[in-house]
Amino acid sequence: MATWRPPPDSPGYILERLNIALIVVSSVTMFARMGIRIFILRSLGWDDLIACVAFVLLLAYSAMKIISVSMGAGTHIDEVPQDQLDDFFEVRQAFDPYSTKQAFVNEHYDQFLPTFSLLFFVEIAMIRFSVIAFYMKLSSDRWYRWGLYALAFINLSVTLIVFFVFLTECDRISDLWEVTAPNRHCMSKPAERRLFWSHGIIGVILDLGLLVLPVTLICIVMKFSKKRAQVLLVICVGILALIAGIMRVTYHIMIDFSTDPTYKLYRVGIWVDLEGHLGLWTACFPALQPLFHLISEKFHGLHRSDRHEKKLSSTPGLDMPSNIGPALSSSANTWRSDV
Repeated sequence: MATWRPPPDSPGYILERLNIALIVVSSVTMFARMGIRIFILRSLGWDDLIACVAFVLLLAYSAMKIISVSMGAGTHIDEVPQDQLDDFFEVRQAFDPYSTKQAFVNEHYDQFLPTFSLLFFVEIAMIRFSVIAFYMKLSSDRWYRWGLYALAFINLSVTLIVFFVFLTECDRISDLWEVTAPNRHCMSKPAERRLFWSHGIIGVILDLGLLVLPVTLICIVMKFSKKRAQVLLVICVGILALIAGIMRVTYHIMIDFSTDPTYKLYRVGIWVDLEGHLGLWTACFPALQPLFHLISEKFHGLHRSDRHEKKLSSTPGLDMPSNIGPALSSSANTWRSDV
């Protein structure tokens, strides 16, 4: 692969830096969750296993996104060397060259999309399963459990349907990547776009359900208090994931990828990346409550100690020599021994 970097003003660097930052934050969040479960609570569950699988898939997706930047993602197609387009779209050198880059991309764009799309279907589904698995622990109320079961069933069904419909959209599965294969017969592009839109819209509905169910439960079960406000604040991180999902679907519907697709990828890519990582944080932040509680106690303890010391120092007659403390301690010990 040629050593090429995008121009300094390429939006591809936004994708690269964003994914690096998201990987760091998600890694810290995930390790903190596992540390709390292993060393503080001493209790690992299925939700932790599912979250770990989702985390690995998410890292793989973000790593692929970072690599794609060095092959032209986020850069205008006219600024990307032809050999980078060969790597970007995984084109076999035996094929005849094309007269223009745009004609090249119109023919080969779909060789880059399948791997990203299939990985995304599985990754985002596992993230939703990790959220569902954790929320199962919040309550055993029948209406709440059945609501989560329904969301899990829809998530599984939609993922399997979309994954295998997309994987088998061509007569031969290999033709999904081999766009110049002879006698290639695949799903029409409008039908493929509708498949992606349907997956995105249903995903937004699922994310909305995963937000409404626990919030409703907490509002019903817990009385209004500072603790309830804190729990709601942590869970409502899911609002950001929901917004990212809505933006992803909106851009996917509005953008025409038949022209300058390498540049337009970054617009959708930003929201795809945010949706995945914010979803993982939604599953992890509630599990970090013991850590937040410990930090809060330490902070309030230090604050109370500082206030107490200031109060003593401002009281007249309490300015004692530094050796008074040990003397009082010695007197107290002597008094105890006499008793």
